[in-house]
Amino acid sequence: MNLSLLPHIFATLVTASFNFLLGIGVIHTAILLPYFAPNKNVTMEKSFVLSDGERTWLLSAPALVMPISGALSGITMDTFGRLNALRLAAVPYAVSWIITANSQSFAALLVGKCLSSFSYGWFLLGASVYIAEISPSNVRGMLLHVKIVFTGSGTLSALAIGSKLHWRTAAWINFGLTLIPVTLSAFLYESPLWLVSKGRSLEARTALHAFYKHKTFKSDRCDAIETKLRAIQEFHERQRFTELKLLEKMRFFLDPSGYKRVFMLAGLRFFQDFSGTSYIFPNIVQFLMDFGTTYDSYQVGVYIGIAQLITSICMIWVMKRLSRRFLMMISCAAMSACMLTLGIYVSYRTEDLSNYQWIPLLTTLLYFIAALTGMFVVPYMVAAEVYPTHVRGVGQSIYSIFCCITEFSSIQCYYLLQTTVHASYPFYYISLISLLGCVYIYVFVIETHRKTFAEIESHFSNDLSKPASFKGERQELNCKGNDVPLL
Repeated sequence: MNLSLLPHIFATLVTASFNFLLGIGVIHTAILLPYFAPNKNVTMEKSFVLSDGERTWLLSAPALVMPISGALSGITMDTFGRLNALRLAAVPYAVSWIITANSQSFAALLVGKCLSSFSYGWFLLGASVYIAEISPSNVRGMLLHVKIVFTGSGTLSALAIGSKLHWRTAAWINFGLTLIPVTLSAFLYESPLWLVSKGRSLEARTALHAFYKHKTFKSDRCDAIETKLRAIQEFHERQRFTELKLLEKMRFFLDPSGYKRVFMLAGLRFFQDFSGTSYIFPNIVQFLMDFGTTYDSYQVGVYIGIAQLITSICMIWVMKRLSRRFLMMISCAAMSACMLTLGIYVSYRTEDLSNYQWIPLLTTLLYFIAALTGMFVVPYMVAAEVYPTHVRGVGQSIYSIFCCITEFSSIQCYYLLQTTVHASYPFYYISLISLLGCVYIYVFVIETHRKTFAEIESHFSNDLSKPASFKGERQELNCKGNDVPLL
Protein backbone atom coordinates (compact mmCIF):
# COMPACT_ATOMS: atom_id res chain seq x y z
CA MET A 1 0.00 0.00 0.00
CA ASN A 2 1.26 3.48 -0.88
CA LEU A 3 1.62 5.21 2.50
CA SER A 4 1.74 8.63 0.86
CA LEU A 5 -1.98 8.27 0.09
CA LEU A 6 -3.05 7.56 3.69
CA PRO A 7 -4.17 11.15 4.44
CA HIS A 8 -6.14 11.25 1.19
CA ILE A 9 -7.73 7.89 1.97
CA PHE A 10 -8.69 8.94 5.49
CA ALA A 11 -10.22 12.19 4.23
CA THR A 12 -12.07 10.26 1.55
CA LEU A 13 -13.46 7.72 4.03
CA VAL A 14 -14.73 10.42 6.37
CA THR A 15 -16.41 12.57 3.71
CA ALA A 16 -17.75 9.48 1.95
CA SER A 17 -19.40 8.41 5.22
CA PHE A 18 -21.92 11.22 4.66
CA ASN A 19 -23.06 9.14 1.69
CA PHE A 20 -23.78 6.30 4.11
CA LEU A 21 -26.49 8.61 5.45
CA LEU A 22 -27.63 9.18 1.87
CA GLY A 23 -27.96 5.42 1.31
CA ILE A 24 -30.10 4.77 4.38
CA GLY A 25 -32.21 7.84 3.66
CA VAL A 26 -33.04 6.91 0.07
CA ILE A 27 -33.85 3.27 0.80
CA HIS A 28 -36.04 4.05 3.85
CA THR A 29 -38.85 4.82 1.42
CA ALA A 30 -38.61 1.26 0.12
CA ILE A 31 -38.91 -0.01 3.71
CA LEU A 32 -41.86 2.22 4.54
CA LEU A 33 -44.15 1.95 1.49
CA PRO A 34 -45.01 -1.79 1.80
CA TYR A 35 -46.61 -1.01 5.19
CA PHE A 36 -49.24 1.00 3.32
CA ALA A 37 -50.11 -1.55 0.62
CA PRO A 38 -51.63 -5.03 0.94
CA ASN A 39 -48.89 -7.67 0.98
CA LYS A 40 -47.92 -10.84 2.77
CA ASN A 41 -44.54 -9.65 4.06
CA VAL A 42 -45.54 -7.06 6.69
CA THR A 43 -48.59 -6.02 8.70
CA MET A 44 -50.25 -2.93 7.27
CA GLU A 45 -49.85 0.34 9.17
CA LYS A 46 -52.97 1.01 11.29
CA SER A 47 -52.34 4.56 12.53
CA PHE A 48 -53.02 6.10 9.11
CA VAL A 49 -53.24 5.16 5.43
CA LEU A 50 -51.63 6.32 2.18
CA SER A 51 -53.30 6.39 -1.22
CA ASP A 52 -51.51 5.32 -4.39
CA GLY A 53 -51.02 8.97 -5.31
CA GLU A 54 -49.54 9.80 -1.92
CA ARG A 55 -47.08 6.92 -2.19
CA THR A 56 -46.01 8.28 -5.57
CA TRP A 57 -45.45 11.73 -4.08
CA LEU A 58 -43.24 10.26 -1.36
CA LEU A 59 -41.05 8.76 -4.08
CA SER A 60 -41.02 12.08 -5.93
CA ALA A 61 -40.26 14.16 -2.82
CA PRO A 62 -36.48 14.39 -3.44
CA ALA A 63 -37.11 16.03 -6.80
CA LEU A 64 -39.39 18.62 -5.18
CA VAL A 65 -36.76 20.08 -2.86
CA MET A 66 -33.45 19.33 -4.56
CA PRO A 67 -33.53 22.32 -6.96
CA ILE A 68 -33.46 24.64 -3.93
CA SER A 69 -31.12 22.30 -2.08
CA GLY A 70 -28.75 22.06 -5.03
CA ALA A 71 -28.60 25.82 -5.53
CA LEU A 72 -27.93 26.44 -1.85
CA SER A 73 -25.38 23.63 -1.60
CA GLY A 74 -23.28 25.06 -4.42
CA ILE A 75 -23.35 28.57 -3.00
CA THR A 76 -22.57 27.23 0.48
CA MET A 77 -19.69 25.10 -0.78
CA ASP A 78 -18.14 28.06 -2.60
CA THR A 79 -18.72 30.48 0.28
CA PHE A 80 -18.14 28.51 3.48
CA GLY A 81 -16.14 25.52 2.28
CA ARG A 82 -16.74 21.92 1.25
CA LEU A 83 -16.63 20.44 4.76
CA ASN A 84 -18.85 23.07 6.36
CA ALA A 85 -21.47 22.43 3.69
CA LEU A 86 -21.52 18.74 4.61
CA ARG A 87 -21.86 19.52 8.31
CA LEU A 88 -24.70 21.98 7.74
CA ALA A 89 -26.57 19.41 5.64
CA ALA A 90 -26.61 17.02 8.59
CA VAL A 91 -28.93 19.35 10.57
CA PRO A 92 -32.12 19.04 8.44
CA TYR A 93 -31.25 15.39 7.88
CA ALA A 94 -31.30 14.67 11.62
CA VAL A 95 -34.50 16.66 12.16
CA SER A 96 -36.21 14.73 9.34
CA TRP A 97 -35.87 11.43 11.19
CA ILE A 98 -37.43 12.84 14.36
CA ILE A 99 -40.43 13.97 12.32
CA THR A 100 -40.63 10.68 10.40
CA ALA A 101 -40.44 8.51 13.51
CA ASN A 102 -43.33 10.43 15.12
CA SER A 103 -45.46 10.95 11.99
CA GLN A 104 -49.18 10.25 12.12
CA SER A 105 -50.17 11.48 8.66
CA PHE A 106 -49.06 11.70 5.06
CA ALA A 107 -48.23 15.39 5.56
CA ALA A 108 -45.76 14.59 8.36
CA LEU A 109 -44.14 11.84 6.28
CA LEU A 110 -43.82 14.21 3.33
CA VAL A 111 -42.23 16.94 5.48
CA GLY A 112 -39.76 14.42 6.89
CA LYS A 113 -38.94 13.08 3.44
CA CYS A 114 -38.46 16.59 2.03
CA LEU A 115 -36.11 17.53 4.87
CA SER A 116 -33.97 14.41 4.44
CA SER A 117 -34.02 14.86 0.66
CA PHE A 118 -32.84 18.44 1.13
CA SER A 119 -29.58 17.01 2.47
CA TYR A 120 -29.03 14.41 -0.27
CA GLY A 121 -27.58 16.83 -2.80
CA TRP A 122 -25.30 18.37 -0.20
CA PHE A 123 -23.98 14.96 0.86
CA LEU A 124 -23.45 13.72 -2.68
CA LEU A 125 -22.12 16.87 -4.34
CA GLY A 126 -20.15 18.08 -1.33
CA ALA A 127 -18.34 14.78 -0.92
CA SER A 128 -17.73 14.51 -4.67
CA VAL A 129 -16.21 17.98 -4.96
CA TYR A 130 -14.08 17.62 -1.82
CA ILE A 131 -12.68 14.21 -2.81
CA ALA A 132 -12.06 15.35 -6.39
CA GLU A 133 -10.10 18.38 -5.17
CA ILE A 134 -7.90 16.66 -2.59
CA SER A 135 -7.11 13.55 -4.67
CA PRO A 136 -4.09 13.12 -6.97
CA SER A 137 -5.32 12.70 -10.53
CA ASN A 138 -3.98 9.13 -10.84
CA VAL A 139 -6.26 7.85 -8.05
CA ARG A 140 -9.10 10.38 -8.23
CA GLY A 141 -11.54 7.99 -9.89
CA MET A 142 -10.82 5.25 -7.38
CA LEU A 143 -11.26 7.54 -4.38
CA LEU A 144 -14.39 9.15 -5.81
CA HIS A 145 -15.96 5.73 -6.03
CA VAL A 146 -15.48 5.12 -2.30
CA LYS A 147 -18.53 7.26 -1.60
CA ILE A 148 -20.57 4.84 -3.72
CA VAL A 149 -19.37 2.01 -1.49
CA PHE A 150 -20.65 3.94 1.51
CA THR A 151 -23.95 4.58 -0.24
CA GLY A 152 -24.21 0.84 -0.88
CA SER A 153 -23.33 0.11 2.75
CA GLY A 154 -26.07 2.48 3.86
CA THR A 155 -28.55 0.81 1.53
CA LEU A 156 -27.65 -2.66 2.78
CA SER A 157 -27.79 -1.58 6.42
CA ALA A 158 -31.19 0.05 5.96
CA LEU A 159 -32.61 -3.00 4.17
CA ALA A 160 -31.26 -5.33 6.86
CA ILE A 161 -32.74 -3.17 9.62
CA GLY A 162 -36.02 -2.78 7.73
CA SER A 163 -36.39 -6.53 7.26
CA LYS A 164 -36.36 -7.03 11.05
CA LEU A 165 -37.60 -3.78 12.60
CA HIS A 166 -40.58 -1.46 12.12
CA TRP A 167 -40.06 1.58 9.91
CA ARG A 168 -40.42 3.94 12.90
CA THR A 169 -37.64 2.15 14.80
CA ALA A 170 -35.46 2.33 11.68
CA ALA A 171 -36.04 6.10 11.57
CA TRP A 172 -34.75 6.53 15.14
CA ILE A 173 -31.65 4.48 14.30
CA ASN A 174 -31.04 6.68 11.26
CA PHE A 175 -31.19 9.74 13.52
CA GLY A 176 -28.45 8.37 15.77
CA LEU A 177 -26.18 7.47 12.85
CA THR A 178 -26.08 11.12 11.73
CA LEU A 179 -23.65 12.01 14.51
CA ILE A 180 -20.86 9.72 13.30
CA PRO A 181 -19.66 11.48 10.09
CA VAL A 182 -20.23 14.93 11.59
CA THR A 183 -17.93 14.08 14.50
CA LEU A 184 -15.24 12.53 12.29
CA SER A 185 -15.20 15.51 9.92
CA ALA A 186 -13.73 17.64 12.72
CA PHE A 187 -10.40 15.86 12.12
CA LEU A 188 -10.15 16.86 8.43
CA TYR A 189 -8.46 19.74 6.63
CA GLU A 190 -10.38 21.83 4.13
CA SER A 191 -9.65 21.50 0.39
CA PRO A 192 -6.42 23.38 -0.50
CA LEU A 193 -7.95 24.44 -3.83
CA TRP A 194 -10.90 26.09 -2.09
CA LEU A 195 -8.64 27.74 0.50
CA VAL A 196 -6.48 29.27 -2.23
CA SER A 197 -9.59 30.52 -4.04
CA LYS A 198 -10.46 32.44 -0.86
CA GLY A 199 -6.96 33.87 -0.47
CA ARG A 200 -6.22 31.72 2.59
CA SER A 201 -2.78 30.59 1.47
CA LEU A 202 -1.43 29.89 4.97
CA GLU A 203 -4.23 27.43 5.67
CA ALA A 204 -3.78 25.92 2.21
CA ARG A 205 -0.08 25.39 2.93
CA THR A 206 -0.94 23.68 6.24
CA ALA A 207 -3.48 21.45 4.49
CA LEU A 208 -0.96 20.49 1.79
CA HIS A 209 1.60 19.56 4.44
CA ALA A 210 -1.03 17.37 6.11
CA PHE A 211 -2.10 15.66 2.88
CA TYR A 212 1.50 14.99 1.79
CA LYS A 213 3.16 14.28 5.13
CA HIS A 214 3.97 10.69 4.07
CA LYS A 215 5.03 11.65 0.55
CA THR A 216 8.69 11.25 -0.41
CA PHE A 217 9.76 14.14 -2.64
CA LYS A 218 12.80 14.33 -4.90
CA SER A 219 13.58 17.79 -3.53
CA ASP A 220 13.21 19.39 -0.09
CA ARG A 221 9.71 18.82 1.37
CA CYS A 222 9.01 22.48 2.08
CA ASP A 223 10.14 23.48 -1.41
CA ALA A 224 7.95 20.80 -2.97
CA ILE A 225 4.91 21.95 -0.98
CA GLU A 226 5.58 25.55 -2.00
CA THR A 227 5.76 24.41 -5.62
CA LYS A 228 2.37 22.74 -5.28
CA LEU A 229 0.92 25.82 -3.65
CA ARG A 230 2.24 28.11 -6.38
CA ALA A 231 0.85 25.76 -9.03
CA ILE A 232 -2.62 26.03 -7.51
CA GLN A 233 -2.32 29.81 -7.24
CA GLU A 234 -1.18 30.15 -10.86
CA PHE A 235 -4.02 27.93 -12.01
CA HIS A 236 -6.58 30.13 -10.29
CA GLU A 237 -4.99 33.35 -11.47
CA ARG A 238 -5.31 32.19 -15.07
CA GLN A 239 -8.98 31.49 -14.58
CA ARG A 240 -9.51 35.01 -13.17
CA PHE A 241 -12.50 34.08 -11.05
CA THR A 242 -11.12 34.68 -7.58
CA GLU A 243 -13.09 37.87 -6.81
CA LEU A 244 -16.18 37.25 -8.93
CA LYS A 245 -19.67 37.63 -7.50
CA LEU A 246 -22.38 35.07 -8.10
CA LEU A 247 -23.92 36.91 -11.07
CA GLU A 248 -20.48 37.34 -12.62
CA LYS A 249 -19.81 33.65 -12.17
CA MET A 250 -23.06 32.89 -13.99
CA ARG A 251 -21.69 34.65 -17.08
CA PHE A 252 -19.24 31.77 -17.41
CA PHE A 253 -22.17 29.52 -18.30
CA LEU A 254 -23.19 31.81 -21.17
CA ASP A 255 -19.89 31.18 -22.94
CA PRO A 256 -19.46 28.09 -25.15
CA SER A 257 -16.92 26.72 -22.68
CA GLY A 258 -19.58 26.86 -19.97
CA TYR A 259 -22.87 25.91 -21.58
CA LYS A 260 -21.35 22.95 -23.44
CA ARG A 261 -20.56 21.40 -20.05
CA VAL A 262 -24.08 22.13 -18.81
CA PHE A 263 -25.74 20.53 -21.84
CA MET A 264 -23.42 17.53 -21.75
CA LEU A 265 -24.23 16.82 -18.10
CA ALA A 266 -27.95 17.53 -18.55
CA GLY A 267 -28.19 14.93 -21.30
CA LEU A 268 -26.20 12.45 -19.27
CA ARG A 269 -28.53 12.95 -16.31
CA PHE A 270 -31.59 12.48 -18.53
CA PHE A 271 -30.43 9.02 -19.59
CA GLN A 272 -29.36 8.18 -16.04
CA ASP A 273 -32.84 8.82 -14.60
CA PHE A 274 -34.98 7.62 -17.50
CA SER A 275 -33.05 4.33 -17.60
CA GLY A 276 -34.99 3.41 -14.44
CA THR A 277 -32.53 4.17 -11.64
CA SER A 278 -34.61 7.00 -10.12
CA TYR A 279 -37.66 4.75 -9.67
CA ILE A 280 -36.34 1.23 -9.11
CA PHE A 281 -33.58 1.96 -6.58
CA PRO A 282 -35.64 3.79 -3.91
CA ASN A 283 -38.65 1.49 -4.41
CA ILE A 284 -36.94 -1.88 -4.71
CA VAL A 285 -39.10 -3.81 -2.20
CA GLN A 286 -42.43 -2.80 -3.76
CA PHE A 287 -40.92 -3.21 -7.24
CA LEU A 288 -40.16 -6.87 -6.46
CA MET A 289 -43.59 -7.40 -4.90
CA ASP A 290 -45.27 -6.24 -8.11
CA PHE A 291 -43.98 -9.35 -9.91
CA GLY A 292 -46.15 -11.50 -7.63
CA THR A 293 -43.44 -13.96 -6.66
CA THR A 294 -43.67 -16.07 -3.51
CA TYR A 295 -40.28 -14.91 -2.24
CA ASP A 296 -39.94 -12.50 0.70
CA SER A 297 -39.21 -9.21 -1.05
CA TYR A 298 -37.47 -7.77 2.02
CA GLN A 299 -35.03 -10.68 2.12
CA VAL A 300 -34.46 -10.45 -1.63
CA GLY A 301 -33.84 -6.73 -1.15
CA VAL A 302 -31.14 -7.55 1.43
CA TYR A 303 -29.46 -9.94 -1.02
CA ILE A 304 -29.55 -7.23 -3.68
CA GLY A 305 -28.05 -4.84 -1.14
CA ILE A 306 -25.20 -7.31 -0.51
CA ALA A 307 -24.60 -7.60 -4.25
CA GLN A 308 -24.66 -3.80 -4.50
CA LEU A 309 -22.04 -3.47 -1.78
CA ILE A 310 -19.77 -6.13 -3.30
CA THR A 311 -20.09 -4.51 -6.74
CA SER A 312 -19.27 -1.09 -5.29
CA ILE A 313 -16.13 -2.44 -3.61
CA CYS A 314 -14.99 -4.15 -6.82
CA MET A 315 -15.60 -0.93 -8.73
CA ILE A 316 -12.94 0.86 -6.67
CA TRP A 317 -10.38 -1.26 -8.51
CA VAL A 318 -12.20 -1.05 -11.85
CA MET A 319 -12.52 2.75 -11.74
CA LYS A 320 -8.75 3.09 -11.57
CA ARG A 321 -8.25 1.10 -14.77
CA LEU A 322 -11.22 1.60 -17.09
CA SER A 323 -12.43 4.82 -18.66
CA ARG A 324 -15.61 6.60 -17.58
CA ARG A 325 -17.20 6.47 -21.05
CA PHE A 326 -16.54 2.76 -21.49
CA LEU A 327 -18.10 1.92 -18.14
CA MET A 328 -21.21 4.00 -18.84
CA MET A 329 -21.73 2.51 -22.30
CA ILE A 330 -21.36 -1.06 -21.02
CA SER A 331 -23.71 -0.20 -18.17
CA CYS A 332 -26.38 1.18 -20.52
CA ALA A 333 -26.19 -1.86 -22.79
CA ALA A 334 -26.53 -4.30 -19.87
CA MET A 335 -29.40 -2.33 -18.32
CA SER A 336 -31.19 -2.33 -21.66
CA ALA A 337 -30.86 -6.11 -21.91
CA CYS A 338 -32.19 -6.59 -18.36
CA MET A 339 -35.23 -4.39 -18.93
CA LEU A 340 -35.94 -6.15 -22.22
CA THR A 341 -35.89 -9.48 -20.38
CA LEU A 342 -38.31 -8.17 -17.73
CA GLY A 343 -40.61 -6.86 -20.44
CA ILE A 344 -40.72 -10.26 -22.14
CA TYR A 345 -41.34 -12.01 -18.80
CA VAL A 346 -44.24 -9.69 -17.93
CA SER A 347 -45.71 -10.17 -21.43
CA TYR A 348 -46.08 -13.91 -20.74
CA ARG A 349 -47.02 -13.62 -17.05
CA THR A 350 -50.63 -14.63 -17.78
CA GLU A 351 -49.33 -18.13 -18.40
CA ASP A 352 -48.17 -20.51 -15.67
CA LEU A 353 -44.67 -19.24 -14.89
CA SER A 354 -44.45 -20.49 -11.30
CA ASN A 355 -41.29 -22.40 -12.17
CA TYR A 356 -39.68 -19.24 -13.55
CA GLN A 357 -40.13 -16.86 -10.60
CA TRP A 358 -36.36 -16.59 -10.39
CA ILE A 359 -36.23 -14.72 -13.72
CA PRO A 360 -37.42 -11.29 -12.48
CA LEU A 361 -35.34 -11.63 -9.31
CA LEU A 362 -32.15 -12.52 -11.15
CA THR A 363 -32.77 -9.91 -13.85
CA THR A 364 -33.38 -7.20 -11.25
CA LEU A 365 -30.16 -8.20 -9.49
CA LEU A 366 -28.22 -7.99 -12.76
CA TYR A 367 -29.85 -4.64 -13.51
CA PHE A 368 -28.59 -3.29 -10.18
CA ILE A 369 -25.08 -4.56 -10.84
CA ALA A 370 -25.10 -3.09 -14.35
CA ALA A 371 -26.29 0.29 -13.08
CA LEU A 372 -23.67 0.36 -10.33
CA THR A 373 -20.87 -0.26 -12.81
CA GLY A 374 -21.69 2.92 -14.68
CA MET A 375 -24.89 4.91 -15.02
CA PHE A 376 -25.83 5.09 -11.35
CA VAL A 377 -22.46 6.42 -10.20
CA VAL A 378 -20.17 7.68 -12.98
CA PRO A 379 -22.26 10.74 -14.01
CA TYR A 380 -21.74 12.19 -10.52
CA MET A 381 -17.98 11.77 -10.92
CA VAL A 382 -17.95 13.47 -14.31
CA ALA A 383 -20.06 16.33 -12.92
CA ALA A 384 -17.54 16.86 -10.12
CA GLU A 385 -14.61 16.98 -12.55
CA VAL A 386 -15.62 19.10 -15.55
CA TYR A 387 -16.02 22.56 -13.97
CA PRO A 388 -13.24 25.00 -12.97
CA THR A 389 -12.69 25.31 -9.22
CA HIS A 390 -14.24 28.74 -8.70
CA VAL A 391 -17.51 27.85 -10.41
CA ARG A 392 -17.54 24.20 -9.43
CA GLY A 393 -20.05 24.79 -6.65
CA VAL A 394 -22.37 26.80 -8.91
CA GLY A 395 -21.90 24.23 -11.67
CA GLN A 396 -22.90 21.47 -9.26
CA SER A 397 -25.98 23.50 -8.32
CA ILE A 398 -27.04 23.79 -11.95
CA TYR A 399 -26.42 20.08 -12.39
CA SER A 400 -28.52 19.25 -9.34
CA ILE A 401 -31.42 21.30 -10.74
CA PHE A 402 -31.34 19.19 -13.90
CA CYS A 403 -31.17 16.12 -11.65
CA CYS A 404 -34.40 17.14 -9.95
CA ILE A 405 -36.23 17.88 -13.18
CA THR A 406 -35.28 14.58 -14.80
CA GLU A 407 -35.80 12.54 -11.62
CA PHE A 408 -39.28 13.91 -11.01
CA SER A 409 -40.22 13.58 -14.69
CA SER A 410 -38.94 10.01 -14.94
CA ILE A 411 -40.87 8.84 -11.85
CA GLN A 412 -44.11 10.46 -12.98
CA CYS A 413 -43.61 9.15 -16.52
CA TYR A 414 -43.06 5.61 -15.24
CA TYR A 415 -46.24 5.70 -13.14
CA LEU A 416 -48.20 7.16 -16.06
CA LEU A 417 -47.07 4.31 -18.31
CA GLN A 418 -47.74 1.77 -15.57
CA THR A 419 -51.37 2.88 -15.26
CA THR A 420 -52.20 3.49 -18.94
CA VAL A 421 -50.48 0.78 -21.00
CA HIS A 422 -49.73 -2.92 -20.77
CA ALA A 423 -47.49 -3.81 -17.81
CA SER A 424 -44.64 -4.87 -20.11
CA TYR A 425 -44.42 -1.57 -22.03
CA PRO A 426 -42.63 0.45 -19.29
CA PHE A 427 -39.81 -2.10 -19.36
CA TYR A 428 -39.52 -1.92 -23.15
CA TYR A 429 -39.49 1.88 -22.84
CA ILE A 430 -36.66 1.83 -20.28
CA SER A 431 -34.75 -0.66 -22.42
CA LEU A 432 -34.92 1.67 -25.43
CA ILE A 433 -33.87 4.72 -23.38
CA SER A 434 -30.87 2.82 -22.00
CA LEU A 435 -29.80 1.81 -25.50
CA LEU A 436 -30.04 5.40 -26.73
CA GLY A 437 -27.91 6.38 -23.74
CA CYS A 438 -25.02 4.37 -25.22
CA VAL A 439 -25.16 6.46 -28.38
CA TYR A 440 -25.32 9.74 -26.47
CA ILE A 441 -22.32 8.87 -24.29
CA TYR A 442 -20.23 7.83 -27.29
CA VAL A 443 -20.96 11.03 -29.21
CA PHE A 444 -21.20 13.78 -26.60
CA VAL A 445 -19.58 12.85 -23.27
CA ILE A 446 -15.87 13.60 -22.79
CA GLU A 447 -13.40 11.31 -21.05
CA THR A 448 -12.13 12.50 -17.64
CA HIS A 449 -10.38 9.31 -16.54
CA ARG A 450 -6.76 10.06 -15.54
CA LYS A 451 -7.14 13.65 -16.76
CA THR A 452 -5.93 16.53 -14.62
CA PHE A 453 -8.27 19.48 -14.07
CA ALA A 454 -6.00 21.50 -16.35
CA GLU A 455 -6.37 18.99 -19.19
CA ILE A 456 -10.15 18.96 -18.82
CA GLU A 457 -10.22 22.76 -18.80
CA SER A 458 -7.97 22.85 -21.85
CA HIS A 459 -10.36 20.59 -23.75
CA PHE A 460 -13.33 22.89 -23.21
CA SER A 461 -11.49 26.20 -23.47
CA ASN A 462 -8.95 25.69 -26.23
CA ASP A 463 -10.00 22.90 -28.55
CA LEU A 464 -13.72 22.19 -28.58
CA SER A 465 -13.37 20.37 -31.88
CA LYS A 466 -11.74 17.38 -30.22
CA PRO A 467 -13.79 14.19 -30.12
CA ALA A 468 -15.43 13.08 -26.88
CA SER A 469 -12.63 10.65 -26.08
CA PHE A 470 -10.00 13.38 -26.45
CA LYS A 471 -6.35 12.62 -26.02
CA GLY A 472 -3.95 15.16 -24.68
CA GLU A 473 -0.47 15.61 -23.36
CA ARG A 474 -0.37 15.78 -19.59
CA GLN A 475 -0.07 19.34 -18.36
CA GLU A 476 1.93 19.83 -15.17
CA LEU A 477 1.12 23.54 -14.71
CA ASN A 478 4.74 24.57 -14.24
CA CYS A 479 5.02 22.08 -11.40
CA LYS A 480 8.49 20.81 -12.04
CA GLY A 481 9.38 18.47 -9.27
CA ASN A 482 5.72 18.03 -8.42
CA ASP A 483 5.48 14.25 -8.51
CA VAL A 484 1.72 14.05 -8.00
CA PRO A 485 -0.05 17.06 -9.52
CA LEU A 486 -3.15 18.12 -7.63
CA LEU A 487 -4.93 19.49 -10.65
